[in-house]
Amino acid sequence: MRFRARPEPAPIPGLATVRAVRHTGVGVRGEPRLRLALTVEAGGRAFETETVLVVPLSELSLLRPGVVLPVRCTARRVELDLDRTERGIAAEAVVRWFAVPGEVRAGRPRVLLGLLVIRPDGSAFHTRTEQYLPATALGEVGVGRAVRVHYLPSAEREVVVSVLVSA
Repeated sequence: MRFRARPEPAPIPGLATVRAVRHTGVGVRGEPRLRLALTVEAGGRAFETETVLVVPLSELSLLRPGVVLPVRCTARRVELDLDRTERGIAAEAVVRWFAVPGEVRAGRPRVLLGLLVIRPDGSAFHTRTEQYLPATALGEVGVGRAVRVHYLPSAEREVVVSVLVSA
């Protein structure tokens, strides 16, 4: 009789907020290896974790406390989902509606956004997303405001919204 490993369930998409960034003192091909402390929200739950990441020097200034990054979570690990931000298509979106239902995690309110995303070719699509944003960023996502988003052509309904977060 052969025993087969149970297949791992599909990763759950989520968002991670960077709480702290520390240098490990190690570099790989001249690029620093950083330890990131993250607060992750995925699948209706929130938890804290850490990860180690080699960061290109050109992107070093982008990783700071308060930055929100997309992640994929499995039962065993959390991986940064940088496909959308690194290889994804950058676009503009107009906020059609937003709601703040009152749920707060780690001092950040949950924000539901209805977006009209304008593809680079001028065509558009509607989508809905949710994020936990610092209260200081709520003014950037008001109805009629333009926001930057990234999406993959294979999953364009799942967008990552980029907002300027002041600490």
